[in-house]
Amino acid sequence: MSDVLYLINSRNFSEPGAGSLRELDDARISFIRGRGRLALASIERTLSELDASTNEYRDVVAFRLLVAAMTAQDVKPLLAEAASSYSVGSAALDIMLLCLEGSERWLAGDLIQGLWLNQSAFEHAQDAGPIWCFYAGFLLAKRLIDLHVPYQADRVIRDTRELVESAGLFAFGPMPTALESVRHWQDGRLDQAERAARHTMRLSRQYSSAFGVKIALSVRTMVHLGRGEWDKAADCLETFRAGLELYGMPDSVARAAFGEAALVYAVEGPKAAAERIRAAWALLGTGSGYLVEDPARPAWLVAVALQAGDTELAERSLRAIERLVENNRGVALLEKAAAHARTAMAGGRPDVPTVLPFDRDFGWGFGRGVARAGSGIPPGRGQPAGAESGADTVADPAADTGAGGGIGIDTGARVYVGAGAGTGAGLGGGPDAGGEAPSRGAVLLTSLTDREREIARLVGQGMTNQQVALRLGLSPHTVSFHLRNVFRKLSISTRVKLSSIMAQAERAGAGDGRTD
Repeated sequence: MSDVLYLINSRNFSEPGAGSLRELDDARISFIRGRGRLALASIERTLSELDASTNEYRDVVAFRLLVAAMTAQDVKPLLAEAASSYSVGSAALDIMLLCLEGSERWLAGDLIQGLWLNQSAFEHAQDAGPIWCFYAGFLLAKRLIDLHVPYQADRVIRDTRELVESAGLFAFGPMPTALESVRHWQDGRLDQAERAARHTMRLSRQYSSAFGVKIALSVRTMVHLGRGEWDKAADCLETFRAGLELYGMPDSVARAAFGEAALVYAVEGPKAAAERIRAAWALLGTGSGYLVEDPARPAWLVAVALQAGDTELAERSLRAIERLVENNRGVALLEKAAAHARTAMAGGRPDVPTVLPFDRDFGWGFGRGVARAGSGIPPGRGQPAGAESGADTVADPAADTGAGGGIGIDTGARVYVGAGAGTGAGLGGGPDAGGEAPSRGAVLLTSLTDREREIARLVGQGMTNQQVALRLGLSPHTVSFHLRNVFRKLSISTRVKLSSIMAQAERAGAGDGRTD
């Protein structure tokens, strides 16, 4: 039913003939179900049957821009054609051009002009079809959230929800709730943020819609980071990356990129996190308002880089926020974020609430004082033992042996590839089996977290990653994530070596029985 209602309410003032209309309806259904490429292919076929001088053609061009923008396609090649097709009387195309120009300015760091263009698009859309009004409202609400203008943001979110209900655009129903989850997380209301994010995903399943899910997953990642729930944060990030059919708006991608860098910092330390930041620099929104969705982000980038000894990355991070200040004079939020970054550059810790950790003692902001039961890593733990590997491709001995192996979390420019039997490649630069006495490995067990010791014990007994995951109620990805850290801290590279260490530890009662 939501599909039918969407079709009825998404049709424009000008529609093509019956044959083209069927093709266009196929595009609309593909669009809301997350099949962006199929939608664009149907739109191209529709355009090929229309007269380019008609309003019908221009309205379909506007829809093509909408699909491309919402599915993270490159809209630049389409904009020139859209501009040449533009004429007075095509309200849909007028709105899309304003929205996309506003987005382009926003991503380029001209936040004031970008916000003004999005506001103009929203005002123009009030007299257009519901779908155009919804899209313009959604973008405007997100811009207001990024700039921490909560009253206006909440008002626009409320308007978009009312539009969904009154116009029957239930396929877009998850989006207002997804925006509310961002608002809750931004204000430190972690429980409300998680509830809203989970509700977003339920609505997505209910309406067979691809919208809002990646926003929800990125918010849930940040919530779990704030609580110190590393396993759950890793699971959310894995689902985010695996959901190729889901729409990932630039702000969601930036939020997830920060979340992954923070998780790497928490589990592996600042050097690995700095590598991750460099690899994901283009995704972090450092040239746009997404950088200050959390005003602590610039300072966090600086602090992590300095802890890793990467002065160039620290200076680069500081320049990113200072450029935003220069391009948007008078925006107090940006000036405060820059001041926090300068404090971090001077070696201080900014007093700004955030779920991002600023030091190895895990001095969380919103999560400060929140019990981290079951987090697997107590405060002050998680620093990896041994030197960081500089290899571009690292064999992953933590993956189950056998054909193919597996692909694990990317913690920088490196790619972890599941190793087959006998690879002998090390993660932490330490010696392989036979190069380090088991007694030394047993002593290093004390550097493992409770969760890592638990997984190491089961793997040492001969279990596969899948079996460990079933035993502990975790995902295989999470098991692999922790097992890589075990191998790195113990400076080993084979499961056989781990079994030897665990067996000797049990015989000697190493770790005060914590391997039991």
